[in-house]
Amino acid sequence: MTSQKVILLLPISDSSVTRFQFEGLISSNVYPGLQISDASYNLTYVGLTGCSNEGREYSLIVDASPVIANVELPTGSVTLYSSSLSQTSGMNIAVKETVVVHGKAQFPPGQSNVNITFDLPTTNTNVLLVENISAVLYSQGSAVSVSSQPESIVDGSTITLSLGLIQISNGEKSDREIVTAIEFTVTTHSANKDGASLGVQGTSYYEGGSVNLGSLNFNVVEPSISAISSCDPTSHLEFEAVVTCTINVSHALDSSGPLFGLLINVSSSQALNANTSSLTCSPECSQSTLDSLIGDDILHLFLDVLNLHEFTLFTLEYIVGPVEDVHPVDTLQIH
Repeated sequence: MTSQKVILLLPISDSSVTRFQFEGLISSNVYPGLQISDASYNLTYVGLTGCSNEGREYSLIVDASPVIANVELPTGSVTLYSSSLSQTSGMNIAVKETVVVHGKAQFPPGQSNVNITFDLPTTNTNVLLVENISAVLYSQGSAVSVSSQPESIVDGSTITLSLGLIQISNGEKSDREIVTAIEFTVTTHSANKDGASLGVQGTSYYEGGSVNLGSLNFNVVEPSISAISSCDPTSHLEFEAVVTCTINVSHALDSSGPLFGLLINVSSSQALNANTSSLTCSPECSQSTLDSLIGDDILHLFLDVLNLHEFTLFTLEYIVGPVEDVHPVDTLQIH
C-alpha cells in the first residue's frame, strides 16, 4: 500500500470528541506474511473559531498502532495422488513401484517469487532411496498467473520446482491454489526392505519466508514365499503308473507385499515323464503360466502375480517311464 497524505478540517467544540477513520486498498505488490504498518498522525489546530490564521497554531503527533494489517500466509498440503501398482494399498509401497505426490499451496492476493521443494528419503550416508525423479506444475487456480515456464532441479536429496514470479488476484482459496506434482520410483537399495519408512517433505518458499506444506511417510512392503510339494501315490509304482504332484505356493506369515514374476523350475527323475497337458492351477493361472512349460528335463512354471494372502496350487501328472529306466527300490523324485 503506497504512502498517501490525507488532510481533514474538523471543527471541535470544548467538550466534544471527534473520531475519524479511513480505508486503504492493499496494492498488488505485497507479499505473503508482510506486516503493513500505519504512519503517524500529525494534528495541527488553532484556538480561534473558524480555523483563523490569526490564532496560535498548535501541533500534536499521534503514533498509530504499529501494525494495521498482516498479509495472509500461504497454506498447503502434501498428498499421495497415484501409484503404479494396484496391489499395494494406502501408504504401502513396493520396491520398483512408482508414485506421484501432489504438493498444494494456497497463496493470498499479491505477488511473490515462489519455489516448491520436496525433500526425498536417503540412507544414513545420504544415498538417495528413490530414482527417476521429476517435478511439474500440475495445475493452477483461475486467480493465479505464472510469469515463466517452471523449471525443476534435483540437488542431492531435494527436488525444487522454480515457479518464478507469480501474481495472485482476489478470489476464493481454491482459485488461488497451485498444485505441483513429483514422481519417483523406489530403488532396489538394500535399505528399502520390509518395514522401512520413506519420508517425503514439501516446503513452499516465497519472498519473506517459507511454509511447511506437510509430509508423507511410505511403508516399504516385501513378499515372503512358501512352496510345499507333494505327490501321490508314493509307493508300489509300476510302469505307466500315474503320479499326481502338487506344488502349493503361498505367502509366508512374515510376507507384507505382493509377489511378481515368480519362476519355479521343476526337475524330476528320468523315469518320471511329465504330462504337460495335465497342468492345472487353482485359482486359475494365466495363459503365460501354461505356455511356460518347455520340453526338456526341467519344467518352468511362471506366476505373473500373487497378491498378499493369496495362494496358487499347481497340479501336474507324471507317468512312470519304461521298465529299463525303473528298478525295484528306486526312489523317484521331483524337486
